Amino acid sequence: MAGKKQTSRLLLSLLFALIIGFILPQPVNSQAETPILSINPPVTRLLAGGEAIIAVRVQDVEDLFAFAVKVNFPPGMMEILRVDNGDFLKDGMVIVQEIDNDSGELRFDMTQIYPDPPVSGSGDLICFRVRATEQNGTIPLLIDTEVTLLATINGIPINYETSNGIIKLESAIFLPLLLK
Repeated sequence: MAGKKQTSRLLLSLLFALIIGFILPQPVNSQAETPILSINPPVTRLLAGGEAIIAVRVQDVEDLFAFAVKVNFPPGMMEILRVDNGDFLKDGMVIVQEIDNDSGELRFDMTQIYPDPPVSGSGDLICFRVRATEQNGTIPLLIDTEVTLLATINGIPINYETSNGIIKLESAIFLPLLLK
C-alpha cells in the first residue's frame, strides 16, 4: 500500500512539474529553423465507411521532450476510432488521450520520462485512425494552436508553424457490367 502511495505521489509530482513548466512564462527555445507541425498526409480521400490512418508530424524540431496536441474537426462526417503515440518520441507518460467525436476534438498530451533524452529531427507525434461516416464533402483537420504546444525537457515552449489537412469524402462510382 505504501509503495502505491509513493508511486502515485511521484506521478503527481511529475505531472505537476510538467504543467507548471508549461504555464510559467519562460524564454522561448531558439531553433535554427522554425519547426512545422502538420497533418500528414495533407489530403486524405475516403469513401463512406472507409478508414485511414492520419498523423500529426513534426519537422525540424530540436530538443523535443513533451507535447500537447489538439486537432479540431467538424463533427458528424467522420469519427476518430483511436489515437496512439507516433514513432518520434519514446512512449512515456500519457497525460491526456481523448477523442470527442460529438464535439469534433482529438487531444493527446505526452512527455518522455527521464533518463530518455530529448529528440531532434522529424517524425510522427501521434497517429489516429478515422472512419468516414458520410459521402461527399470536405472535412478540415485543424491543429489548435491555442492548446497545442511543444516543449523541451525544462518545459520551455518551442515555437512552431502549422500546416492543416483535409479529408475529402467521395462517392463510389458504379459502372454497369457489360457482358457479351
